[in-house]
Amino acid sequence: GPVPPRAARRPAGGFAAPTRDFVPPGNLVGRWTGQVLRDEGALPVILDVRPDGKIAGTFGDQPTVDLANLSFKDGRLSGAFPTSLQTKDSERYSYVVYLDLKLDGERLFGAAVALDNPKSQTFVAGLSHWMDLHRVR
Repeated sequence: GPVPPRAARRPAGGFAAPTRDFVPPGNLVGRWTGQVLRDEGALPVILDVRPDGKIAGTFGDQPTVDLANLSFKDGRLSGAFPTSLQTKDSERYSYVVYLDLKLDGERLFGAAVALDNPKSQTFVAGLSHWMDLHRVR
């Protein structure tokens, strides 16, 4: 399969600017299910993209959370979830998961980056994990 993108390859500017008044295209609306690959094994993920532009995510058995700083441009979806990838590396941190995903038909794939500091605009302690979702409805 494709090589997982590395956090280090990202532009030094950090996060994409949030999209104002986001209205998702029809091919993004719906429920997406898949997983994040970790050393500990795959973590199940559900993304719900509502027509009003809200995106909710559920990672493993954790509470569902809303995507913040959502950006969608040129088929790339990014933003941050206040949640955990539940990896051994991340247990030390209270942190966010930053997504950088590409929309390709019925598939959303790319990186889930665990950031140790929600206020950080860089990927200093970001551990990048491969994420792959498919639309189920």
